[in-house]
Amino acid sequence: MQLQRGNKMRKREKAAILLARAKGIYFRGEMAFRHDPRDFLAKGFFAAIMLLYIPFALGIVVNATSLSQGDTHLHTLPEERTTPEYISAPPQSQAEETEVGPNLTGPVVVNLEKMTGRMLASLNADYLGFAGQVPAARPIDFEQNLEAMWHKKTQIQNVSEATLTNAERITTRYRASSKTKMPLGTFVSQVESTARSVEKNLDWANYCQARKLTAVKCHSLQSLAGGISSRHLVAYLMTELFPNRVDGAFNATLLDTLLQNAGREYIDSIPALGDTLASLGGWQFTSYAVREDTQSTEGASVVNQFLPKELQIPGSVVYLVRSDHEKAAYLFAIYNLTSLLRELSDEQAQKLQHIGKKSPDTVATFMAVAHHQPLYAVRGFQKWVSRPNKSPKVFLSARLKIYAEKAENNLSGIDTYLGQKRT
Repeated sequence: MQLQRGNKMRKREKAAILLARAKGIYFRGEMAFRHDPRDFLAKGFFAAIMLLYIPFALGIVVNATSLSQGDTHLHTLPEERTTPEYISAPPQSQAEETEVGPNLTGPVVVNLEKMTGRMLASLNADYLGFAGQVPAARPIDFEQNLEAMWHKKTQIQNVSEATLTNAERITTRYRASSKTKMPLGTFVSQVESTARSVEKNLDWANYCQARKLTAVKCHSLQSLAGGISSRHLVAYLMTELFPNRVDGAFNATLLDTLLQNAGREYIDSIPALGDTLASLGGWQFTSYAVREDTQSTEGASVVNQFLPKELQIPGSVVYLVRSDHEKAAYLFAIYNLTSLLRELSDEQAQKLQHIGKKSPDTVATFMAVAHHQPLYAVRGFQKWVSRPNKSPKVFLSARLKIYAEKAENNLSGIDTYLGQKRT
């Protein structure tokens, strides 16, 4: 009886994967039609073939359900073993998180005077929907831009099943949502409020015990986390989102433009176009940074377990909404700082704490490089703590040094744009 049950459950999983693939191919065809009707013919042909299997697949699912009354949501099933990604079920309170409210409903005229004359290319062109020289004003359709970016994401070779099954849902969610428009200064203030709420409500004692930190290291971690400001977190966002490595002020201007015209929900929905995973948002998180499910708990989600239930973030990046994103960024920074402190002695931890108080921007640099390559970031900063008279960039690889410099330039850019004095 147990063997029969196992066989039917395996059939159910295969059927679910088949359905996910069919939906993904259909979405590819639909998006292709919007961009090139001729391409739709080829994509639609394959979609039709895959969809022929749906009645068969549904039959398997229904039969298997008669033996098990467990969760039957197809999107909760893991991807194939060729990818470590897993998208958990959405929390009950955030199953879709769509709101009926003021929509963009097509192109809006955007004031671009602060960027007039600059040249747009690469990702920046994707975000604004056009390449070349920036005019003083231009009609921009942000909903179409987002769909175009997700179409591009679905065309990446070996893109994950989670990306294919969630792309349409994310673009639909943005189209239907209220657009929370705000200037950069307001966004920075909101991020600060979120970070301080997490800092105040985190169960530091039990977290440190679970992560096997000494009392000295735990105190250092709290001090370092307390020094992470919204400046640091937003500069971290800009480092992930914008390709310009040098001109942080331009990046701040572009972020302000997107926030004021497309809303923060647009930032929260932008896909990462440099990987195959279901990664998105201002901080471009993947399942390596945010993940809590029956198989594994990763990154920010490890720290998240020590927040009160009502303050916790969902277990997958595709279900993060609004302030969940900056909360995840702050939690992930704590997670990476913990990894660094675990490699230090108590004496070195105290030294790092002293450096963090004197120069908190250095900790912000660590956040940015640790997001990219946590292992090598920890090794580099571990060496630097022993020789703090040198720049930490001396101990980083050429690739990570670029991220460090980019983060520093974005910090300066925020301060220049908002007229603040750098700490």
